[in-house]
This record gives sequence, C-alpha cells and structure tokens, in this order.
Amino acid sequence: MPYTSLLASVEIFDELNPERLARLARICVEQRYREGDVIFEQHAASDGLYIILAGVVEIRLPSADAPLTVARLQRGQSFGEVALVDEGLRTAAARAATRDTRLLVVRRAELMALCRADFELGFILMRNLAADLAFKIRQIDLRVRG
Repeated sequence: MPYTSLLASVEIFDELNPERLARLARICVEQRYREGDVIFEQHAASDGLYIILAGVVEIRLPSADAPLTVARLQRGQSFGEVALVDEGLRTAAARAATRDTRLLVVRRAELMALCRADFELGFILMRNLAADLAFKIRQIDLRVRG
C-alpha cells in the first residue's frame, strides 16, 4: 500500500506491524485542499483522524479580533485524534495553510471495525492515542501556567 510507510512514521501507529499497517492503509482516503480551505469547523461533528501527506495545516480557535492559530502542523503529523475516542464535537477548527495540502483521512467507524476485528491492534492504537493526548494536555498545561 502506498501509505504504509507514512503511517509507520505516525506516532499513534507505533508498534503496528507491516500487516496491520497495510490493513490500516486500505481504509485511508486521500483529500486535497487549497490554501485557506476549511478542513473542519469548530463544533463540527467528529468523524475521523487526519494525517498530513503534504502541506501545512493550522489549528485555530476563535478570538475577539481574528482566529487564533494554536498549532501549525506539517507532513507526518496528525490531528483530530479525539474523534477516535468519542463522537463529540470538534474543539477547534482546521484550515489548510498552503497551496497544495494533502491529507489522509481515517474514518472513525472504519477504524473501530478494524479494532473490533483485531483486539491487539485496538489496544496498541488506544494506548498510543492515550499517550499522545496526555502529551498534548501537558503541553497546553505548561503553556497556560507559563
């Protein structure tokens, strides 16, 4: 699968063997965006995880003057991970910040079906996801206190 090597480099997929990565790659869908395109809005329904193939994505929050960019993500980074934990609303907006932004999308329903069929894959993924979210929470906590 063409996306297998990229998926292997994404932290939340650490420790997945080549066969599991290949199964994961089969459920990925590529999407393209132009600079300024909205990937999703804050408070939109969460339905999947995004992995950046090319370009830059800004994660933004509303503010009094103009949207506040809280993160600039690039190739190999992922966002929207909370959608894998629950089907709540997006906590921030995401916007393409470069001319040719290409993303891989992993839909929650398809990923959960893989996890139900392979409990070890599900365990590894959820453990890695918990570690990733804990890291991000710590970073935000340090910034707020800082």
